[in-house]
Amino acid sequence: MQLTGSHQERVEKIIQFALENNKHKVSINQIEKVYQTANIPFIKSARVFFEKYSGLFKDCYMFTDKKINKINFEFNLLADTYNQKQFNEAVTELNEWYSPNEETSFGHLIKIASFIFENFGKTAIPLGYIGYYYSANVWITEDNKLFVFHEYNDYELLEYNTLKDFLCTELLAEKPCRIEFNNIC
Repeated sequence: MQLTGSHQERVEKIIQFALENNKHKVSINQIEKVYQTANIPFIKSARVFFEKYSGLFKDCYMFTDKKINKINFEFNLLADTYNQKQFNEAVTELNEWYSPNEETSFGHLIKIASFIFENFGKTAIPLGYIGYYYSANVWITEDNKLFVFHEYNDYELLEYNTLKDFLCTELLAEKPCRIEFNNIC
């Protein structure tokens, strides 16, 4: 599908097209089970987010005005699991994010979790990696705010009200002109 219009209009079209062609939805019960197994409260805002965006952008390819090559875009929600191996990996990674320790965790995970818990207590939970090129660690709070941490910004906290707001910023460096899914378009 060709994308035209302003950058914001293109991002809106990308999200709408992805939602209309999402063939990879994961059961909300399966997602909730991942969080329960990881001993992380599955807050209402996360439920709403997963109900809408689970499986989004799987097999998605975006192309720019500048290049023929695909945009290196990742939309990896940790609890989007399709088999037991992925389920186990998601539980392990969610635990690393939510309860990092100095012996086994990467330093940035400790820094991110500390910031989140100091400011929101345990009312924010990790969602996954989303973004262009260097994907961001994304968390959601009970009031639906997305908190985004990029490694290349020394984990500076960025706050967004919606996924669209975040994607408008994230995809600004590469202006998408076309989106495709396997054998769609």
